[in-house]
Amino acid sequence: MRKLFILTLLLVPSLSFAEDAANRPGWVDGNTKQYPDARYITAVGNGSTREAATQNAKNSLASSLQQKVQSETNSQSKSDLKQDTNAGASGEDSSSTQKTVQISTNVEVRGLEVKEFWQDPVSKEQYALAVVDKLKVRTSYMMDLNRKKDRVLAAYESFKKNPNQKKGREVLDLAQEYADLEKEAATMGAVASVSDPVSSGDLEKLRAQLDELKVKKPIALLFTAENDSASQQASDLQEMVAGCLADKGYAIATGKDSAASLTASLRVKEKHMKVSGFVSEDFSLKISLKGPTHTDRKMITRNGTGRDLDQAFDNSKQFLTDSVCSMITDSI
Repeated sequence: MRKLFILTLLLVPSLSFAEDAANRPGWVDGNTKQYPDARYITAVGNGSTREAATQNAKNSLASSLQQKVQSETNSQSKSDLKQDTNAGASGEDSSSTQKTVQISTNVEVRGLEVKEFWQDPVSKEQYALAVVDKLKVRTSYMMDLNRKKDRVLAAYESFKKNPNQKKGREVLDLAQEYADLEKEAATMGAVASVSDPVSSGDLEKLRAQLDELKVKKPIALLFTAENDSASQQASDLQEMVAGCLADKGYAIATGKDSAASLTASLRVKEKHMKVSGFVSEDFSLKISLKGPTHTDRKMITRNGTGRDLDQAFDNSKQFLTDSVCSMITDSI
């Protein structure tokens, strides 16, 4: 009788563990037959709390999508490199020109839902299953792609009517946004049958046009100072604006070679400063921008403070530069 009692005690824990294993959902270990891959994207997360498991599941799903995008981008990069006759590689590396789609683990993936939860009765570890239904998100992607397509086409038509750097860059930026969204939709399995708004050939022609505009529409700059003490600041601003324009694809010219000219007169006025050891300066630019068909005039003012005039100017010059640069790109 005593031997039978001991045997019973030994069997109870074994039966308990077997029951736990039998109740363990298959999805915890990656067996998601109820969510077939053809329709769903899934990921499992775990943690000491339900909230932690939920966040880990979301992060895991987003991370797997990001890895897939990166893998496809790398593959595309390699395929764009052509083998030459000397066993070398030629061509352009698309990874340097194509923006990788970023599916951040810090934001919600489109259509993501947490469908299942389970807690291990022994370890008390929590598990969560994150799911994306491809059929549900397909409509959402289709609507967004069509909206972006309309924006690209409208910008492209505007550029063709009045070609300039600003409108050309807008077309390229919008086309890149469309391509990024299209790649994201494909990665999510929400394949959308929306044709590209502008063909790759037309985009290359547009880039060539922008290069021609750099030569055909150079801009002349002349910054002067109303105050003798501000001559250096005026010279610095001219150099910074020239750099800003060059970064945006504009050429800088002088005299008759220019298609547009900008003159700017800098005036510096000291203001009363209550704090001892500091100065307050108003930097005002009186601007005249003469283009091919019209002349724009504008006054830009920025207050700067510092221990002296130079420091006050350092705290104001970037704003003044960006304002002048935007005025030119918005007009020419």
